[in-house]
Amino acid sequence: MTQPEEPELVRILAADGSLAPSPAAEPYLELVNALADSDLEMLYRDMVVIRAIDRQATNLQRQGQLALWPPSLGQEAAQVGSARAARAQDHLFPSYREHVVTRIRGVDPIGIIKLMRGLSHGGWDPTDPANGNTHIYTLVLGAQTLHATGYGMGLVFDGRCGTGDLERDEAVIVYYGDGASSQGDVHEAMVFAASYRTPEVFFLQNNQWAISVPVATQSRTPLV
Repeated sequence: MTQPEEPELVRILAADGSLAPSPAAEPYLELVNALADSDLEMLYRDMVVIRAIDRQATNLQRQGQLALWPPSLGQEAAQVGSARAARAQDHLFPSYREHVVTRIRGVDPIGIIKLMRGLSHGGWDPTDPANGNTHIYTLVLGAQTLHATGYGMGLVFDGRCGTGDLERDEAVIVYYGDGASSQGDVHEAMVFAASYRTPEVFFLQNNQWAISVPVATQSRTPLV
Protein backbone atom coordinates (compact mmCIF):
# COMPACT_ATOMS: atom_id res chain seq x y z
CA MET A 1 0.00 0.00 0.00
CA THR A 2 1.30 3.45 -0.87
CA GLN A 3 0.53 6.62 0.98
CA PRO A 4 0.05 9.57 -1.38
CA GLU A 5 1.71 12.78 -0.37
CA GLU A 6 -0.79 15.23 1.07
CA PRO A 7 -1.04 18.55 -0.79
CA GLU A 8 -0.13 21.66 1.12
CA LEU A 9 -2.99 23.75 2.45
CA VAL A 10 -3.61 26.91 0.43
CA ARG A 11 -5.29 29.36 2.81
CA ILE A 12 -5.38 33.14 2.90
CA LEU A 13 -7.63 33.67 5.93
CA ALA A 14 -7.76 31.89 9.27
CA ALA A 15 -11.02 30.48 10.62
CA ASP A 16 -11.67 33.74 12.51
CA GLY A 17 -11.30 35.80 9.33
CA SER A 18 -7.88 37.24 10.12
CA LEU A 19 -5.15 37.41 7.46
CA ALA A 20 -3.01 34.30 7.94
CA PRO A 21 -1.68 33.04 4.60
CA SER A 22 -0.25 29.55 4.63
CA PRO A 23 3.17 28.98 3.00
CA ALA A 24 1.48 27.39 0.00
CA ALA A 25 -0.69 30.50 -0.42
CA GLU A 26 2.22 32.93 -0.79
CA PRO A 27 2.28 32.75 -4.63
CA TYR A 28 -1.38 33.81 -4.72
CA LEU A 29 -1.03 36.88 -2.50
CA GLU A 30 0.16 38.89 -5.49
CA LEU A 31 -3.15 38.20 -7.22
CA VAL A 32 -5.09 39.23 -4.12
CA ASN A 33 -3.11 42.45 -3.76
CA ALA A 34 -3.72 43.25 -7.44
CA LEU A 35 -7.49 43.52 -6.91
CA ALA A 36 -8.69 47.08 -7.40
CA ASP A 37 -10.98 48.80 -4.90
CA SER A 38 -13.81 48.51 -7.42
CA ASP A 39 -13.26 44.74 -7.58
CA LEU A 40 -13.40 44.44 -3.80
CA GLU A 41 -16.55 46.56 -3.67
CA MET A 42 -18.20 44.34 -6.27
CA LEU A 43 -17.32 41.15 -4.38
CA TYR A 44 -18.52 42.62 -1.10
CA ARG A 45 -21.75 43.84 -2.71
CA ASP A 46 -22.40 40.34 -4.01
CA MET A 47 -22.13 38.94 -0.49
CA VAL A 48 -24.22 41.64 1.18
CA VAL A 49 -27.07 41.43 -1.33
CA ILE A 50 -27.36 37.65 -1.17
CA ARG A 51 -27.17 37.74 2.66
CA ALA A 52 -30.22 40.03 2.65
CA ILE A 53 -32.10 37.77 0.21
CA ASP A 54 -31.10 34.74 2.27
CA ARG A 55 -32.45 36.23 5.50
CA GLN A 56 -35.76 37.23 3.95
CA ALA A 57 -36.21 33.83 2.33
CA THR A 58 -35.42 32.13 5.66
CA ASN A 59 -38.15 34.24 7.27
CA LEU A 60 -40.59 33.19 4.54
CA GLN A 61 -39.77 29.54 5.17
CA ARG A 62 -40.31 29.96 8.91
CA GLN A 63 -43.70 31.50 8.15
CA GLY A 64 -44.68 28.54 6.00
CA GLN A 65 -44.53 30.50 2.75
CA LEU A 66 -41.72 28.30 1.39
CA ALA A 67 -41.55 24.53 1.66
CA LEU A 68 -37.78 24.67 1.99
CA TRP A 69 -34.95 27.17 2.12
CA PRO A 70 -31.38 25.91 2.54
CA PRO A 71 -29.45 28.97 3.75
CA SER A 72 -26.03 29.89 2.44
CA LEU A 73 -25.12 31.86 5.56
CA GLY A 74 -21.34 31.91 6.00
CA GLN A 75 -20.62 30.39 2.60
CA GLU A 76 -21.02 33.55 0.54
CA ALA A 77 -17.34 34.39 0.07
CA ALA A 78 -16.37 30.99 -1.35
CA GLN A 79 -19.31 31.08 -3.72
CA VAL A 80 -18.66 34.63 -4.88
CA GLY A 81 -14.98 33.95 -5.54
CA SER A 82 -15.64 30.83 -7.59
CA ALA A 83 -18.52 32.32 -9.57
CA ARG A 84 -16.58 35.47 -10.43
CA ALA A 85 -13.58 33.38 -11.49
CA ALA A 86 -15.64 31.25 -13.88
CA ARG A 87 -15.72 32.29 -17.52
CA ALA A 88 -18.87 32.86 -19.57
CA GLN A 89 -18.53 29.53 -21.41
CA ASP A 90 -18.04 27.47 -18.24
CA HIS A 91 -20.88 25.39 -16.80
CA LEU A 92 -21.76 25.47 -13.10
CA PHE A 93 -23.64 22.69 -11.30
CA PRO A 94 -25.00 23.84 -7.91
CA SER A 95 -26.37 21.80 -5.06
CA TYR A 96 -29.15 23.78 -3.35
CA ARG A 97 -27.31 26.52 -1.43
CA GLU A 98 -25.47 28.34 -4.19
CA HIS A 99 -27.81 31.33 -4.20
CA VAL A 100 -25.13 33.93 -4.90
CA VAL A 101 -23.56 31.76 -7.62
CA THR A 102 -26.84 31.65 -9.51
CA ARG A 103 -27.39 35.39 -9.07
CA ILE A 104 -23.91 36.29 -10.34
CA ARG A 105 -24.42 34.09 -13.39
CA GLY A 106 -27.67 35.86 -14.25
CA VAL A 107 -30.42 33.73 -12.67
CA ASP A 108 -33.32 35.74 -11.24
CA PRO A 109 -33.53 34.98 -7.47
CA ILE A 110 -37.32 34.86 -7.88
CA GLY A 111 -36.79 31.62 -9.80
CA ILE A 112 -35.26 30.07 -6.69
CA ILE A 113 -38.14 31.36 -4.55
CA LYS A 114 -40.67 29.80 -6.94
CA LEU A 115 -38.79 26.51 -6.83
CA MET A 116 -38.77 26.43 -3.03
CA ARG A 117 -42.45 27.37 -2.92
CA GLY A 118 -43.39 24.55 -5.27
CA LEU A 119 -44.46 26.79 -8.14
CA SER A 120 -41.76 25.59 -10.53
CA HIS A 121 -40.26 22.24 -11.42
CA GLY A 122 -36.78 23.65 -11.98
CA GLY A 123 -36.63 27.35 -11.22
CA TRP A 124 -34.94 28.42 -14.45
CA ASP A 125 -33.95 27.20 -17.89
CA PRO A 126 -30.26 26.19 -17.88
CA THR A 127 -30.19 26.36 -21.69
CA ASP A 128 -31.14 30.05 -21.67
CA PRO A 129 -27.96 32.10 -22.24
CA ALA A 130 -29.28 34.69 -19.79
CA ASN A 131 -28.76 32.17 -16.98
CA GLY A 132 -25.03 31.85 -17.57
CA ASN A 133 -24.80 28.08 -18.11
CA THR A 134 -26.02 27.56 -14.55
CA HIS A 135 -27.72 24.20 -14.13
CA ILE A 136 -30.72 23.78 -11.86
CA TYR A 137 -30.55 22.96 -8.16
CA THR A 138 -30.21 19.32 -7.15
CA LEU A 139 -31.83 18.34 -3.84
CA VAL A 140 -30.56 14.75 -3.96
CA LEU A 141 -27.25 14.86 -2.10
CA GLY A 142 -24.29 14.40 -4.42
CA ALA A 143 -26.29 13.71 -7.59
CA GLN A 144 -25.06 16.92 -9.19
CA THR A 145 -21.49 15.58 -9.22
CA LEU A 146 -22.60 12.83 -11.59
CA HIS A 147 -24.34 15.36 -13.82
CA ALA A 148 -21.25 17.58 -13.87
CA THR A 149 -18.86 14.74 -14.61
CA GLY A 150 -21.10 13.49 -17.38
CA TYR A 151 -21.13 16.95 -18.91
CA GLY A 152 -17.35 17.16 -18.51
CA MET A 153 -16.95 13.83 -20.30
CA GLY A 154 -19.03 15.26 -23.13
CA LEU A 155 -16.64 18.22 -23.36
CA VAL A 156 -13.73 15.80 -23.66
CA PHE A 157 -15.45 13.70 -26.34
CA ASP A 158 -16.43 16.80 -28.34
CA GLY A 159 -12.97 18.37 -28.14
CA ARG A 160 -14.29 21.44 -26.33
CA CYS A 161 -11.51 21.49 -23.73
CA GLY A 162 -7.77 21.04 -23.48
CA THR A 163 -6.90 22.95 -26.64
CA GLY A 164 -5.04 25.71 -24.81
CA ASP A 165 -7.40 28.35 -26.18
CA LEU A 166 -8.77 30.08 -23.07
CA GLU A 167 -11.45 31.82 -25.10
CA ARG A 168 -12.75 28.51 -26.45
CA ASP A 169 -12.04 25.81 -23.87
CA GLU A 170 -14.88 25.04 -21.48
CA ALA A 171 -14.73 23.85 -17.88
CA VAL A 172 -17.12 22.69 -15.17
CA ILE A 173 -17.53 23.59 -11.50
CA VAL A 174 -19.68 21.36 -9.30
CA TYR A 175 -20.64 22.40 -5.76
CA TYR A 176 -21.29 20.03 -2.87
CA GLY A 177 -20.94 19.94 0.89
CA ASP A 178 -19.07 17.94 3.50
CA GLY A 179 -22.12 15.75 4.07
CA ALA A 180 -22.43 14.91 0.38
CA SER A 181 -18.74 13.96 0.33
CA SER A 182 -19.74 10.68 2.02
CA GLN A 183 -22.19 9.81 -0.76
CA GLY A 184 -21.26 7.07 -3.20
CA ASP A 185 -22.35 9.24 -6.12
CA VAL A 186 -19.60 11.73 -5.34
CA HIS A 187 -16.88 9.09 -5.29
CA GLU A 188 -18.16 7.51 -8.49
CA ALA A 189 -18.17 10.92 -10.16
CA MET A 190 -14.57 11.48 -9.10
CA VAL A 191 -13.52 8.09 -10.48
CA PHE A 192 -14.98 8.87 -13.90
CA ALA A 193 -13.65 12.43 -13.80
CA ALA A 194 -10.15 11.12 -13.15
CA SER A 195 -10.41 8.35 -15.74
CA TYR A 196 -11.59 10.67 -18.50
CA ARG A 197 -9.61 13.69 -17.28
CA THR A 198 -12.61 15.98 -17.33
CA PRO A 199 -12.01 19.75 -17.04
CA GLU A 200 -13.81 19.83 -13.72
CA VAL A 201 -13.49 21.49 -10.32
CA PHE A 202 -15.06 19.63 -7.40
CA PHE A 203 -15.90 22.55 -5.10
CA LEU A 204 -16.44 21.21 -1.59
CA GLN A 205 -17.86 23.66 0.94
CA ASN A 206 -17.40 22.47 4.50
CA ASN A 207 -19.89 24.16 6.82
CA GLN A 208 -19.11 21.58 9.53
CA TRP A 209 -22.55 19.95 9.40
CA ALA A 210 -24.03 17.15 7.31
CA ILE A 211 -27.63 18.37 7.72
CA SER A 212 -27.81 17.80 11.50
CA VAL A 213 -24.74 15.58 11.94
CA PRO A 214 -21.36 17.18 12.79
CA VAL A 215 -18.61 16.53 10.28
CA ALA A 216 -16.48 14.74 12.89
CA THR A 217 -19.24 12.13 13.23
CA GLN A 218 -20.14 11.65 9.56
CA SER A 219 -16.52 11.34 8.39
CA ARG A 220 -13.32 9.95 9.89
CA THR A 221 -11.34 11.94 7.37
CA PRO A 222 -10.39 15.38 8.72
CA LEU A 223 -11.87 18.06 6.48
CA VAL A 224 -10.26 21.48 6.58
